Amino acid sequence: MKRFYRTVALTLLLSLIVQNIQNIKVLAYTGPFQAPPSPTLKVDELTGGVLDIGYDEYDKYYVGLKWNTVFDAGAAGYLNLYLQEVPKGYRTATARTLKERGIPETSNPHKVKDLKSGTIYYMDMTAYQVYFDPSGEVAYTSPESSPSNRVKVLTDIEIAAYSYGTNQIKIEWDDVWDTGGRIGYKLYISENAAFSNTQPIFIGNAQIGEGKAVTVNEKTGKLEYIHTVRDPGRVYYVRIEPDISNDEVKRTKYTKTVQACSFILVKTSKVSSTNDGIVWKLEWSPVVTGLSDSNIKISYHIYRGIIGSSSLAQYMAAVDGREFFVTVPPGKDQYYFIIRAIVTRNGEDVYKGIRIESDQIILMEHETPSRPTTPEIVDFFERVGGDRIISYDDELTPRSATILWRLPLKGNGEIDSDVTYDIWLVTDPGTLDNPSDNQKIATDLKVGNNNYVNDGDTLIGYKYKIDGLNPNSTYYMKMVAKKKFLDTVDGVLQSVTYYSDPAFKIIITPIDGDINQPVVPARPPVKIKEYSQGKYSITENSVTIQVKNLWYEKFNFETNKWEYIRSEKLNENDVPPFDPKTTVVDDVYYRKVAYDSGVTLEVGCIEYVEGMDYEELKKLVPNKVTNFPVTPNDPNENPNLNPDGNYHNVDITLTDLEPNTTYVVWVRAARRSLNLVSGPSDPIVFTTLPIIETPAEKPVVPYFNYSFASDTYIDLGWDFVPGYNYYLKYGIEDNPNTASNQITITAQELKNNTYYRVEGLKQDTLYYFWIQAEAISADGVSNKSDWSDSYSVRTLKYIPPETPKGFGVKNSDDAITKNSITYEWMMEENLQYILEISKDIDYKDLTEYAVGNNSEYTVSGLLSNHRYYARLYAYDPVKNLRSQPTQSITVRTLRSDDDFDSNEDIEDVITGEFVEKGTKIVNNTWNIKIVGVNADRFVQHVLTDNKLDYVLDVTNPPSACEVISIVISDKVFKALTLIGENLIIKTQKVNLIIRPGVLTTDNSNPLVKKASGVDYEIAISLSKTTGIDVKNMTVKLETGNYKISAFEGANKVPLNQVLKPLKFVVTYNDEDWYINGKTSGFVLDSSTSTWTRASTSAVYNRDIGQGKLTFESLKPGETVVAQFGNDYFDDIYYHYYETVINNVASVHEIKSVPGRLFAPDLNATLGDSVKLMFDVLDYRYGNTYMEEAFKAGLINYNEIYAVSRNCTVSKAYSMIVRLFELKTGTTLSSEKKSNFISSNGFTVIRDGRPASEDSVINRGELMYLIEKLLVFIGEID
Repeated sequence: MKRFYRTVALTLLLSLIVQNIQNIKVLAYTGPFQAPPSPTLKVDELTGGVLDIGYDEYDKYYVGLKWNTVFDAGAAGYLNLYLQEVPKGYRTATARTLKERGIPETSNPHKVKDLKSGTIYYMDMTAYQVYFDPSGEVAYTSPESSPSNRVKVLTDIEIAAYSYGTNQIKIEWDDVWDTGGRIGYKLYISENAAFSNTQPIFIGNAQIGEGKAVTVNEKTGKLEYIHTVRDPGRVYYVRIEPDISNDEVKRTKYTKTVQACSFILVKTSKVSSTNDGIVWKLEWSPVVTGLSDSNIKISYHIYRGIIGSSSLAQYMAAVDGREFFVTVPPGKDQYYFIIRAIVTRNGEDVYKGIRIESDQIILMEHETPSRPTTPEIVDFFERVGGDRIISYDDELTPRSATILWRLPLKGNGEIDSDVTYDIWLVTDPGTLDNPSDNQKIATDLKVGNNNYVNDGDTLIGYKYKIDGLNPNSTYYMKMVAKKKFLDTVDGVLQSVTYYSDPAFKIIITPIDGDINQPVVPARPPVKIKEYSQGKYSITENSVTIQVKNLWYEKFNFETNKWEYIRSEKLNENDVPPFDPKTTVVDDVYYRKVAYDSGVTLEVGCIEYVEGMDYEELKKLVPNKVTNFPVTPNDPNENPNLNPDGNYHNVDITLTDLEPNTTYVVWVRAARRSLNLVSGPSDPIVFTTLPIIETPAEKPVVPYFNYSFASDTYIDLGWDFVPGYNYYLKYGIEDNPNTASNQITITAQELKNNTYYRVEGLKQDTLYYFWIQAEAISADGVSNKSDWSDSYSVRTLKYIPPETPKGFGVKNSDDAITKNSITYEWMMEENLQYILEISKDIDYKDLTEYAVGNNSEYTVSGLLSNHRYYARLYAYDPVKNLRSQPTQSITVRTLRSDDDFDSNEDIEDVITGEFVEKGTKIVNNTWNIKIVGVNADRFVQHVLTDNKLDYVLDVTNPPSACEVISIVISDKVFKALTLIGENLIIKTQKVNLIIRPGVLTTDNSNPLVKKASGVDYEIAISLSKTTGIDVKNMTVKLETGNYKISAFEGANKVPLNQVLKPLKFVVTYNDEDWYINGKTSGFVLDSSTSTWTRASTSAVYNRDIGQGKLTFESLKPGETVVAQFGNDYFDDIYYHYYETVINNVASVHEIKSVPGRLFAPDLNATLGDSVKLMFDVLDYRYGNTYMEEAFKAGLINYNEIYAVSRNCTVSKAYSMIVRLFELKTGTTLSSEKKSNFISSNGFTVIRDGRPASEDSVINRGELMYLIEKLLVFIGEID
């Protein structure tokens, strides 16, 4: 009865399908999977246009970014953020790095956190999008887009200020660098928080550095500045403004405002002595608030601490006045005191968080204010014994001087270490009385260890070095000593500075180097440069003359002149006329002429006039080249030929000369620091070369040497000449005058190609082609060859379109319903699509849908809880041809709420009486059977139940075993094939899915050619391959060894291939475990002992944290999930020769392919083939590699210039034979050479047959031959 109701329901569903067939909808596909467009990026703005750049305690230093980009509908958008820091000049530069990955598109604007303070960053973003399948699992993740625009941002500068010394505060802030160097700053220091009437202090590179106002702390990356303020005991407000003129750098205008207080000044004086101890008076300067409010109250707290103790100072008392008396008992601890001011308004602290206090005060008698003594400048210091320690004259150099002066002493003879110094340096003595601030080279100089002059351990004087002076110059130095005292002025304690009378020193720097007038350059060595025997460096518009900076001369007593004598060798075996090593150079008979670094060369060059007098050159100023250094610069000079083994040739090139013109050139040597110039050298007369105009080259008539025809295009090749343009015309008659089609092909188009494609042709049509070459000279003159003879090629009959790509279930939540399935694919222009769907895997009783030019289609009117198979064809309406179908995809519709199927499971775990499982392990094998009557009972169960798949669980053997043997009757597989259901064998690592039609049909056993009575054994064992044994592969999971055999009675027949692919499913948890395009299933081909990459796919469900990897194979055997250890090229994934190419690349660097694209299907030219042969020989070839290949015997002489000619299979065979000889060092006889290919199995196979030896070989096939050879000689396992 139940079956009756089911039949009625099916009839009603079919009726509904027929009635509503016109309602089938075609939905628009959003487009192929692709990277989104580049984002547009900017710094986010808050209310009022303020940039979102700042600091808080949670995010630290941050920048707010905002972007604009577009993602595909239905895809989830994400962005990656990249940073590149502009480093400080003393820090290591860093590359562009990934800061944040996977920022959701909804997080816009986004705050970039935890940045460095005071740092300029370049920021950019890339985008990618994630597509999901109907179950919500990730189906595809697109590549990243190209980077966005870069924004340049300066994070907030960190700033701090502290109390420092008398009337001083110390300020520290970030040292910021831009790409052009350190930035400038505007420093604001104000007595009020509003910075009213406060002008900035400008700080640039001139004010920053060692010995300058602002110093650099490279360890902390901070700048430090000590500022002298007007009042002691006053709060000052400080902020920084980056002084950057470049608006590209986004930044806040000011730093935060920080506060610092100058120390309160305190004076101590002894009042009296009593039995209780010494009474001291402490008096201090008032706190200056600048506040006029009458409610302001200032009180002072006195704290006392013990000198040298780690304990904090303790509170003693509070006073409203500015003096306090303290009695110090005799023999007690030594104390220090601190005065701290408390400023309140109506009881509330005015300066919250700021301490207004003095420095630590030591009780001592203060000196009576007086002017310090004038610094006593001396010329030297000596030891007690009279030995000189240091002297002014010894330290004086052309560019520096060291000033020495005696120690300043107090009245009691002690060294006065509180004295500081101001020093000026001027060049005009008239400005000494009132020099400008720009002439001050030291302010408040506090002498330290670097300034000490010691006699042993005794300090006896001071020194100060002045750098940056000019040689042979006079300077005037002024030094004033200063000392600060605490004194009462107008009833207020203040810091008063007293100045000494100035001390002066005249500094005269010596001359830097030789002061003699340079010697006139001799001729020789002044000459026209000779770059080879008899060939001189003269061109149409230039000449190179050569001078030496050292040579020897011999005095001629007859002419009373010094004359050049050669001392350098002309070659290794030459003996020069003069050897300075064996002859005395006494400046009487022989002398050495050498130009030091203070000498420069000046060259004159004028057009020669007949009758010119040499004496005229003495009156002319040489201005063709001036101030040319005498540093040797001849790259071709051999220093070993010179007596001292050093370089001495100086090359000077004169340009902008006229062609075919005679010139006179002469040289003078000058010492410009002393205005000393030699006389002119003997003149050299030369003539520039004429310009010879060569006629424009007439190209040779090209000839066609290659063609490949398709149905609508033809590829043509000819003897390309680099730099030539070509004109191609064609028609359907063998008459160039009637050819109506002409194409201009530029040299740039042919630069990286070996053929040219002519498109838009008619199918099955004979075309005639003519080619003409064009050469264009350097001055733009064109010269064309004659037209070539005709070249005929016939297009093929129409070729079907390619199989559609991307076919699958649409990535949306509603793609699969109870009664419909929505499919999608990548749509090509000008093509239509045909969808076939069936409940049978062999597409019996299929339904065909003409979809048209769309990218998705919804099939409705289906049965719930049923499995459907679908495949897609591309259809070309112009050609009226259909492509091969896609692989079938299997989809099950959702379960309905009807009684028809709502309580029925779709998978059934086979247990109980159908399966006979061994309770013990026999010979390390666990035996499982579904045969005999159990098979009959199982078949009856299958045909009458409502299950779709059946699971055989073998994960828990009774004990450890090596092999699981599963024997199943052919009756089971025939029944499952008949009703279109799967058998799933579940192991510990893999689910093996045997789909309908894998081992049998529904009525026979084609694999053993028998109708019935066959049992099949599926033997599963552990893999015997470990990851380290598989060359060029990284094994991620050993999935087992699968062997299938058929039993015909007592005979066991191994099956090396099944009818339809076996399906292996592996589950994994780590999302990164699978890498799209790289991780794959592999099956070991037992016949070739090579791993074959299986068709692999994977999906990952983030909700449950689990993924499934699936791969298929027609051949059983050893299986693993792995990825190549070295992905050498990006365009060979799943290619037929992928493993071959990777194996060769794993043992030899393929230098001829500089990038990641191998182009395995491209025709191999002779040049390609030669380079690949040299690559596996590990030979470093150059531009003459074709000549080198001829010498090596790889090609013939007439092939040297045929680099772009296509390589035939026959030529590749001959190269492989020669490569064998070169690799093994053997020479084969003519007979062995002719039989080498066929006898050793090196034949190229195409479509199951040996390739024609006259046909062109492609690059993948050539690598196949190379790999076969490397295996043959043992370089590859």
